Amino acid sequence: MFLIEVVVGVLSESTALIADSLDMLADAAVYSIGLCAVGKSLSKKINAAFFSGIFQVILGSLVVLDVLRRFVFGSEPESLLMILIGSIALIANSICLYLIFKHRDGEMHMRASGYSLKMM
Repeated sequence: MFLIEVVVGVLSESTALIADSLDMLADAAVYSIGLCAVGKSLSKKINAAFFSGIFQVILGSLVVLDVLRRFVFGSEPESLLMILIGSIALIANSICLYLIFKHRDGEMHMRASGYSLKMM
C-alpha cells in the first residue's frame, strides 16, 4: 500500500497521500523493528525504540520539505485520485488495526498500539 500511495501521491501532486504513504512505511518499519526486539534484552528494546523514533523523524522531515516545496513552487492536487486512494488506504489501515488489536496485551509496543486503539 505504501508503494501504491506514494506513486499516486507523486502523480496526483498530493502531499497528503505522500505523507500517508510515509506514515504506512513508518508503521511497518516500527512494527518490524519492534517485533525483532520481542524477547530481547532491555537495551536492545531501547535501541529498537530509538531507531524507530529516528526513522519517524526522518520521514516527518521529508513531508515538511515537500510541503515547503509545494508552497514555493505551487501545485494543485488531483482530488479524485486522492479520494480513491485515500479510501483504499482506509481499508488497509482498518485491516491492520484489526490485526494489531488482537495482540494489544503483548509486549510494550503492542500494548501502546492497543492503547491508541482504545482511545479512538
